[in-house]
Amino acid sequence: VSLPWGEYGKQIPGADSRTDGLSNTQAMAKAGSPAAKHVTARRDGGFDDWYIPARAEFMALYGNVPELFDKTGWHWTSTQGSAVSAFGQDFGYGHSDWDIKDLERRVRAVRRIPLQHSNA
Repeated sequence: VSLPWGEYGKQIPGADSRTDGLSNTQAMAKAGSPAAKHVTARRDGGFDDWYIPARAEFMALYGNVPELFDKTGWHWTSTQGSAVSAFGQDFGYGHSDWDIKDLERRVRAVRRIPLQHSNA
């Protein structure tokens, strides 16, 4: 789905982490972001902890599993750059850049998978 990041002209407190997409998405949804509200409303697979990846999370996804993403068009990250911009990621060529929040871009929901530590 393509949606605006939303809240153009507003600096959203708590939505500027480059590594914590979950907290960014929660702050975005609280502020009324269409993209974040869409993702946090998901109940796919019996899970309700979906979020929009932060900038660094998307870069890791591009580096490890680019085949899982649509190559046409840009994807929003949950990382806000300013009151008017947020970070976007392209999976066709690997480009990333700041973009205007009121533009419609693809919105991809992800979940965290807890990893277990072993001393074996």
